[in-house]
Parts: sequence; structure tokens; C-alpha cells
Amino acid sequence: YSLKVDKGTLNPSFTSSVTEYTVEVTSKDTEITISASPWDDGAYVSGHGTKPIQLGENSFTIEVEAEDGKTKKLYTINVIVKEVPMTYLPYNNEQYGILKEYKAVEVPKGFEPKPGTINGEDVTVFVNEKETLQLVYAVNEEEQKDFYLYTAAEGILGLYRPLYVDGREVYIVSIPENMQNRAAMAFATLSIDGEELQVWTFNDEELVGYSLMYIMGDDGKLAYYIYDETNQKLTLYPDSQPITYDDFV
Repeated sequence: YSLKVDKGTLNPSFTSSVTEYTVEVTSKDTEITISASPWDDGAYVSGHGTKPIQLGENSFTIEVEAEDGKTKKLYTINVIVKEVPMTYLPYNNEQYGILKEYKAVEVPKGFEPKPGTINGEDVTVFVNEKETLQLVYAVNEEEQKDFYLYTAAEGILGLYRPLYVDGREVYIVSIPENMQNRAAMAFATLSIDGEELQVWTFNDEELVGYSLMYIMGDDGKLAYYIYDETNQKLTLYPDSQPITYDDFV
């Protein structure tokens, strides 16, 4: 027998004694043509031809029937369709591909998939019940996939990492380079409940133990907060100007 596909490559290479094969293609392909023919003109082959394929695993069976009409052999071709992002967003000096296929992963609790548009391309976004937060499922240049906080105005803001502080749920975002330098403060890293986030510490010695955070609330708004490390308290910081100890008191 002979067995061929017009896209991808049979793995392993076809041998009549091997009955199962895998072919990998990308989501740019919507169909695959399987060509099969017996060496014996009297044998009959069915199941070949052009087949529609979709994201994920597609399985097709080719049946070869011998001339006697009794002897049959089945060949299985598993076509794996890997998604190729149709649009990308910049984040952390890389390009992140926005993925539509999410059925094989666990969507964060409280979020539902909805159709959306990014850069003119149809995508899937994930919205919370209050419709104040949006996530996208994306892949980075190292082919790592995850859910990311997203807004139409800012793009990707950071990995979706809920953090519970002072009785409220907040979300960690990456601080852009153009925001990292602040007068009278030093850019630093702080660990809370095992999560690392970027903060500013105060140069004023009287304010040791206090940090300035830029985080997103469950209302979807980004804001500055003062964090008291000793008492684990958050206080909204409405100004963009550095403060002194006297001002803080």
C-alpha cells in the first residue's frame, strides 16, 4: 500500500505493517488530503480524500480491503493542528501571540470567554462577572502559554496573578520602563505571599517598611497605593509626587 498526505509529514514514515501515524500542521491549514492506494489492483481502499481539520487533534481511518473481500486492515492518521496566532501584542520586549483556542486549559475562575477584536483580528477574550477585567490567552517567544491581564488602551499588563492584600483582591502588573524612575524613591522588588511584584521604596529613612505599588483593583482601574509591610495595609495614594515622612503622617 501507499499512504501520503499533502501537508505535514507522516510520522513515522509509512510502512504497511505500521497502522497508526501522526501529522502536525498549523491552523493556517483548514483541510488535508490523504492519498492512499493498494499495490494490488484487486484490493479496495476507503476513507481517503480531502478532509476538513480543526484546532487540536483530528483522527481519520483508512480501510484497506483485500481482493478476497474478507481480509481488512485499518490505518489511523492523527492530524494535530497547532494554532498560529493571527495577531501579536508587545510585552516585556517580546511579541506575544494572542490565542483563540483555550479548551485544553483551565480558564481562571470567574471568567467567561467572549468574542473580541485585537488589531482588527477576531480573538477570544475572557471577562469577569462584573465586566471590569479582561484576560487574553497568549504565547510568548519561548512558546509558554498563559493568561494575561489586558486592556484595549494598555495592551498586555502582566500575568494574571490575583493577590489578596488588606482584605481585597488586587492584580500585579509590570511597570513600564518609562515609569520606573521616581524622585526620592528606589525601584525594587517585594514578595507578598510568594508573589514577586515591582514596587518603589522611599529614600526617607523614616519610611522604611513602606512601599509604593502600582496595581490594578477588581474595578479594572490602575492606581498607586502605599503598602505598610508591618501591618499589611493598603492606602490609596492619589498623587504622583513623592512624599516625605511628615506628609505621610
